[in-house]
Amino acid sequence: MPSLTEFFSQIEHSTIAITVRDSTVLTGTLSGLHLIGLTLLVGSVLVSSAGLAGLLVNDQPMAEITRATRRASVAGLIISGTGLYYAGSAEWRNTLVWGHRVLGLLLPLCLAAHWAAGRRWANKLAK
Repeated sequence: MPSLTEFFSQIEHSTIAITVRDSTVLTGTLSGLHLIGLTLLVGSVLVSSAGLAGLLVNDQPMAEITRATRRASVAGLIISGTGLYYAGSAEWRNTLVWGHRVLGLLLPLCLAAHWAAGRRWANKLAK
C-alpha cells in the first residue's frame, strides 16, 4: 500500500497541478474563488451566531435565520476547498499554510463564542 507521501507526490506532479502551478492567471482565479468561499463561510457563520445571540431580528424563528445561512456555508466550503488545494507556487502555499495555522488556533475561541451564543438563545427560549 503506498504511503501518503507518495500519494501527495503523485498529485503534486499531476498534469492539473503542474498546469495550475505554472499559470499566474489560473492561480489568481482559484485564489480569488478561495477568498470568496471563505467570505461566504465566515459571513454565514457570523450571521447565524449573531442571530443565536439575539443581536439580529428577534421576531423571526431561528430556523429561518439559519436556513438562509446554511446554503452560503456549504457553498463557501466547496468554493474555498477548491482554491486551497490548487494554490500555485510553493511560496503561496506556505502563506496559506500559515493562514490555516492561525485560523486553527482561533478555532477554539470561535467555538466557545458559538457555544455561548447557543446557550444564550436556549436560555431565552426557556423563559
